[in-house]
Amino acid sequence: MQGRTVRSVFAIALLSAGRLDAASIPEPELYGEGVLSTSDDELGAAFTPDGRTIYFTLRSPTTTTGPLTTICVSHLDAATGRWSEPEVAPFSGRFNDSGAALSPDGEHLFFASDRPVPGKPAGTPGQPDVDLWVTDRTGNGWSEPRNL
Repeated sequence: MQGRTVRSVFAIALLSAGRLDAASIPEPELYGEGVLSTSDDELGAAFTPDGRTIYFTLRSPTTTTGPLTTICVSHLDAATGRWSEPEVAPFSGRFNDSGAALSPDGEHLFFASDRPVPGKPAGTPGQPDVDLWVTDRTGNGWSEPRNL
């Protein structure tokens, strides 16, 4: 998927520069249709370096309260070529978390969140509405997120 995305961005750049014919650009297609690409509101995607795990944002339906954005994870089964049903990432689910981005080595996951910054109660000066956070890969999964 990452290679296809890079090729698509490159193709758009070439098209806008007049160096590519629009007819030669492939049609977009859903990725992981029915599991990762559903009728729900999925946003963004970050793949581990081996391409076998994906982190993405899932936005809950709006009801009488505002939507909640949660970072979910799914794993590719190499034997079947199918993605596992998404699960809420272990560090997400309580606050609005979104925009997962993995470091090139896959050891750090960065994201935006409205979670409270330790030592600064919500609504006080210096407490951001949304801030950047990072969690580090450990032997048992992911560390507790820390504010950047």
